[in-house]
Amino acid sequence: MSLTHSDIADIIRIVDRSTLDEIVVEIGDLKVEVRRKGAMPPAAGAPAALAPSVPSSPSPVSPEPSPAAPPAKAAAGQDRVPAAAGAPSLVEGQVAVRSPMVGTFYRRPAPDEPPYVEVGSEVETDAPLCLVEVMKLYTTIYAKTRGRIARICAREAELVEYDQILFVIDPA
Repeated sequence: MSLTHSDIADIIRIVDRSTLDEIVVEIGDLKVEVRRKGAMPPAAGAPAALAPSVPSSPSPVSPEPSPAAPPAKAAAGQDRVPAAAGAPSLVEGQVAVRSPMVGTFYRRPAPDEPPYVEVGSEVETDAPLCLVEVMKLYTTIYAKTRGRIARICAREAELVEYDQILFVIDPA
């Protein structure tokens, strides 16, 4: 298995839109390190061969994905126009549950199981609402408040952006 230009652009986007300072992806003999500008370099025990490439990686690698990034953002923006259009119309007191990362949105814990919640479902604080998957790592998103699900603003198995509204809850 190898990484495509698109895969690397996705990795850079994940780091860019998250609180991560660094990510290392190893697939077979291939090793890709992405580090935020200004993040601490690897420990002194890091292999000498990597030391020169790490500081220079952000400069050459960052411009490379930029041409690919606008079409990807435009496509993602087109896919989620309804969610984006629905975001500003929160009624006073409603609570938005936002995605903490870029990833794939799943409403159910497994393909053969029912969704965690539906519109109208009553939820307790810290009740699971959905999963967001990034590179086969699944993060459960929990309700921040007790209440009723007023809206589901993301679609099953589609890409969600960092800080995108996933659910709207009417607090109890």
